[in-house]
Amino acid sequence: MKKRLRKKLQVGEFFVPAFTLEATLKELDDAEMDQLYDRFIELLQAQELRCYGGWCDEHLYMTISTGPVGHDNEERRLRFLESLGSLQEIVSFNASELG
Repeated sequence: MKKRLRKKLQVGEFFVPAFTLEATLKELDDAEMDQLYDRFIELLQAQELRCYGGWCDEHLYMTISTGPVGHDNEERRLRFLESLGSLQEIVSFNASELG
């Protein structure tokens, strides 16, 4: 497979590990939700992670990318999940393995 196609399909040397995160949140008003959002982004930035997904009133569904292969991906994932446990607004969460 040509390099350009491998890059487009993110395979081989262009594979980017990621995991999914589902969380249940407490019922929050707008100001509390904004604060939670800001702290969540700070936790992601501290581990140099990227995310995309959905965030609604009491649920969070994200796919989180840990960066290129070989950059302590599993350790960064675990550090993020440990720090996520410190957010009291999150009732429960479930994260998949890296894939």
